[in-house]
Order: sequence, then C-alpha cells, then structure tokens
Amino acid sequence: MDIAASLRELAAAAPEVCVVGSINADLTVTVERLPHGGQTVAGSPLRILPGGKSANQAATAGRLGASTRLIGAVGSDPNGSLLLDALTSAGVDVSDVARTESSTGTAMIVVDDSAENFIVISAGANGDVDEEMVRRHRDRIESARVLGLCLEIKDESVIAAARIANGAGVPVVFNLSPIREVSEELLGLVDVLIVNEHELAAIVGEEAAREGFDGGNWERAGRALADGYGISDAVVTLGGAGSVVLGMGERGDVSATPIALSRSTSWTRLAAVTPT
Repeated sequence: MDIAASLRELAAAAPEVCVVGSINADLTVTVERLPHGGQTVAGSPLRILPGGKSANQAATAGRLGASTRLIGAVGSDPNGSLLLDALTSAGVDVSDVARTESSTGTAMIVVDDSAENFIVISAGANGDVDEEMVRRHRDRIESARVLGLCLEIKDESVIAAARIANGAGVPVVFNLSPIREVSEELLGLVDVLIVNEHELAAIVGEEAAREGFDGGNWERAGRALADGYGISDAVVTLGGAGSVVLGMGERGDVSATPIALSRSTSWTRLAAVTPT
C-alpha cells in the first residue's frame, strides 16, 4: 500500500469530510513514566492545547487538503475561542459549531516517554451535541464524502449521525474511543473502524486480539470484524509503534499493513483505507 500516493490522491481530490463530535481543550503533562494508583510523579509544565478526538480528525483532514466541516459545540469561554481559532487555522469550517452555556469540553492528559497515556474527559459543551443538533445538520452529513465519528459525545447522537450517513451512502469512519459497550447496530453502520488493543479485544475477543498484537497474526481479528459486523477495513493502533491497517480482500483473505507513527498518523491511516 503506497501511503504517500494515497495522500497525494486525497489532497488532489479535496474530498468533502464531515465530522460530528467532540471538541476539547487538552490540559497536557508529559512524564517519564505513568504513575500507578496512589503514586505521584514529576511532570512537565502544563500545556493547554486544542484537542478532542473529533476535532483532531477534522483538523488533520483539513491540513491534508480535504474540504472539512465539523459539527459540535464549545462554550462561550476563552478555551472555546482558542479551539475555534485553531480549527479555522487548520482549514476546518466551524460554522456549524454551536457556542452554548456549558463550559468547553476538557481532557486532562498524561503522556509518558513511550507515547502511552491516560486521559480523563470532562464533557462540558460536548454533552450539548444531541440528536436534535445532529438532525438539524442532516444535509451536511448527507452531502459529505465521508463521516468521522467517535464516542466523546452521546451514544444516541453518534447512532443518529451514522444512520443518516448510512442512508445516504456516506462511508462512516468510527473511532471506538473512549471505550464502552456499543450496540451491534452502530458497528453494523461502520465502514472503517479505528481501535486500540483493548477496544479490539472487546469486539473480537481477547484471544483473537492477542494473536495480532503478540504474534502479528491478524487473520482471526480481521475475519471476526468482517463476519460479525460487516467491517472490511480497520485501523488498529499500536501506541508508540504506530498502527496496522487490516483489510478484507475479495477472496476473503486478510491483509495487514503496518504504518509507522508520524505527526499525521491518524489521518495518514485513514487516507489509506477510506472508501472513495
């Protein structure tokens, strides 16, 4: 798989990307190693950075040349203004981002030297992204070439957006994060799934996931996704090691393509597997 060629093709096509979901101010500290329960470790100076899984998807897609629109909400506070400015600078259309009475969503993030992390999220205005808001933007979703979703907004909002996209033939790219149990209906609406080790194990079982992570054999995991949920393309993230793109071939064979970690990792992976 030629990732560079995929990126050039993506930029040239300037596809219309719609993302529905979260926008957070990331309060970030780096540490040498993550603390255990009850343990205190020294960290770097605090940084306040633009984030949110959905906003990150939209910003990176915009930087890659896609015509990108984000549907979500921020508060009427300084963090909300910081996030909107950052998204606009990345080429994202934020005209469908509401400013609500809630505080802007916040993520408290600790990252260690090997790129492992833990994250605590305060939803804030992301909790205002409800089904009614999603339905008000039906035309935006239906006119897109791809829809990006994650689980940093309400489940019913995610499902509503996925239903609209699926009904209009718009491919759905779904990051099953932060991990929680989701309905089989939602997984059945997904075209490209993005998961980490724990999220994959929750869907295909611990044994199948371990065969991939420990032995590099992704056959069982790929088949379980395809046979159980109709998901023929998936991106499995490997922390600091990058990721693996799983694809189900026409003859039922599972391909596994490793992708090295880079600054544009998330949408580099996506560009390789997103249907056109």
